[in-house]
Amino acid sequence: MDDAFGNWLAGFIDGEGYFGIFTNDGRYICAFAVGLHPCERPVLDDVLERTGLGTIHTQARMVRWQIRARGDCVGLIELLDRYPLRSRKAADYALWREAVLSREAGAPQGDLADLASALRSGRPRRGPVPA
Repeated sequence: MDDAFGNWLAGFIDGEGYFGIFTNDGRYICAFAVGLHPCERPVLDDVLERTGLGTIHTQARMVRWQIRARGDCVGLIELLDRYPLRSRKAADYALWREAVLSREAGAPQGDLADLASALRSGRPRRGPVPA
């Protein structure tokens, strides 16, 4: 990926992205999404093609680029560590990043619950976020 696109994508995610940590049958799932008007689908198709991450879902009033697969979440971390977010969304990303990496390391569900709660509340967690 070239730097111009990587930096554009970071800015795009700063403005339009959503980081979430959800439960499904008692298991925590990390997810990322960008939703746009259906007429903007070519933008998301280009992002999917260039990154190779996630899937595109079309709904009645929205088209969404979504990342949920564990490997794709790690891929997004690699991308955003190289092209950092610059808005207040960087704090959401830091919590989400910690959750993805904790899940990969086999952290207890309680740790992920704390991260999910912090992300929903918009409050930063105490203590350092691993780099």
